[in-house]
Amino acid sequence: MKFPTTPTLLAAAALAVAVAGTPLASAAQKLILPRHSVGAAQLKPSAVTGTAVKNGSLMAADFKTGQLPTGPVGPKGDKGDPGAQGPAGPAGITGYQVVSSPGALIGPGQEKSLNAYCPIGKKALGGGVDSTVPLGTEVSYPNFDNAGWYVQAKNVDVNGGVFSVWVVCARVS
Repeated sequence: MKFPTTPTLLAAAALAVAVAGTPLASAAQKLILPRHSVGAAQLKPSAVTGTAVKNGSLMAADFKTGQLPTGPVGPKGDKGDPGAQGPAGPAGITGYQVVSSPGALIGPGQEKSLNAYCPIGKKALGGGVDSTVPLGTEVSYPNFDNAGWYVQAKNVDVNGGVFSVWVVCARVS
């Protein structure tokens, strides 16, 4: 079915005014459709063609998946290129190990010193003291060749206890 053009509709409307109340006027009024009165239910299959659709009025959501062509793939961005491998760095710290001295008895008010030693080839990275009683640590530092940890402490409790020294050791390159 071919729909009437705008000039035809205007002519029909003018005729309807001229012959108002006649059977011809009634027929002319049936040709004039109210705005938004035609929808998908009233359209026959393939009634709307590409020439009837206003350019730029359709959106991507109006098409089924795969109906629209995809554009070319763009170049990969800078973040996708990891670059060349750099030179290997120094070995750093290896052979990490914590070594503790044997425990030593320390009486109330008594002052004592202990050492914890790293295995040969390793250096002290840090150290400290463990105790079963409160101690006043007077000295805590790496020993003279940096191969162990030295602590001098005083028992500040009324009871005797046991204390030991620990050292963090590793090979350093």
